Amino acid sequence: MVGPAAEPVTLEQLKRHARLPLDLDDEDEEILGYGKAARRLVEKRTALRFINQTLATTFEAFPDCGEPLRLPWAPVRSLVAVTYRDEAGAEATLDPAAYRLAGRTPGEVRLVDVGGRWPDGCEVRVEYVAGYGDGPGDVPEDAGLALMIVAGLWYDRRLPVAAGSMANVPLHVKDLIDGLRWGAFPR
Repeated sequence: MVGPAAEPVTLEQLKRHARLPLDLDDEDEEILGYGKAARRLVEKRTALRFINQTLATTFEAFPDCGEPLRLPWAPVRSLVAVTYRDEAGAEATLDPAAYRLAGRTPGEVRLVDVGGRWPDGCEVRVEYVAGYGDGPGDVPEDAGLALMIVAGLWYDRRLPVAAGSMANVPLHVKDLIDGLRWGAFPR
């Protein structure tokens, strides 16, 4: 839908981490590219979005018996809309007073005051905003550190690696990333 307006770590942070001169701008685009790739990798591995972005998740149908809809990305900041196809096949929008973001698990959308039951319908689409905030200062410190290490490692080594692979990421970075994973609990 709408991607992040900023990256969770700045060019300056990436360059400082890689011990590159701040005034040298020959490879700024490449460094930013590694930063974006690191963000995408860590977001995918953790089911988190670091900078606020508007997302949409589609479900086949509403769950049974008032069970919550569980959104795949966290942290969910707000709900924008819930739309669905009613029994006649027409698109309908669920009244915002009929649901809220609540529950035991982050990202659960719970029904409020509609008899504890979702309406009959299919092709349920939930539009929502997920992220820690609007800028790098809102991102958890461990996440920023993991992003800088991964981007710096890729910049430094420039080895061919399969897309989305963690094979060439040091164990301490894997530990940082695994600790951020949505639904992860300390052991």
